[in-house]
Amino acid sequence: WRRTVGPPTGCGWGRREATLRVPLLWAGRVGGAPPTPVPVPPLRSHGAAGTEGPVTYELIRGDATALPLADDSVDLIVTSPPYFAQRSYTDGGEHYDGQIGSEATPQEFLEALWVWTAECRRVLKPSGSMWVNLGDKYVAGTSAKRPATSPAREHGGLASGQAWHETDRRLSEADAGGIRTKSLMGLPWRYAIGCIDQLGLILRAEVIWAKPNGLPESVTDRVRRSHEQWFMFTKEPR
Repeated sequence: WRRTVGPPTGCGWGRREATLRVPLLWAGRVGGAPPTPVPVPPLRSHGAAGTEGPVTYELIRGDATALPLADDSVDLIVTSPPYFAQRSYTDGGEHYDGQIGSEATPQEFLEALWVWTAECRRVLKPSGSMWVNLGDKYVAGTSAKRPATSPAREHGGLASGQAWHETDRRLSEADAGGIRTKSLMGLPWRYAIGCIDQLGLILRAEVIWAKPNGLPESVTDRVRRSHEQWFMFTKEPR
């Protein structure tokens, strides 16, 4: 997706130093220029006595849907894709076309997630694991129109660099595929079930990320949501 530091693809831990290969992934226009890499500070290993030392690393830039990595080469994937209809990621102030999260419908969003997940599955070792954090969204009511003076560009109605708020992109029941108004869409679980049914991944665990100091919500007819899901997937039972 966008500037996501991804999984270690090979770790040769020596006595005094280590080499860590870390992909830097994005998803956008076919043939588009890659974004400027995010600076990564120097790393040091903190192993057993006598093994501490400098860590060298290699950043690999590539499209998250076409990873420049060999099959069965990744030990660990830890990632959080953009959430549906929440935010526009930009390059030089311009909306980045094709980014995950800007799809017109929840189903299109899920299909996009499963495309890159299938690619992650390809590069994941049989002994490896994949951790995915994903947030949910409510069906808020009828679709809202932006005022004529809005700076929104023709990218799903989202202004460059602007966050999607409930007043900016309300999804009707029709937009949400018939999910009732005020209902959570259940996107994390729909994604996880698709990974099981379509991709043959094994869902080993769901971990609740509790956020006691999360942002307040101006609602009076339900409890505040203060958690997100982490899913742990593997290719093999052991």
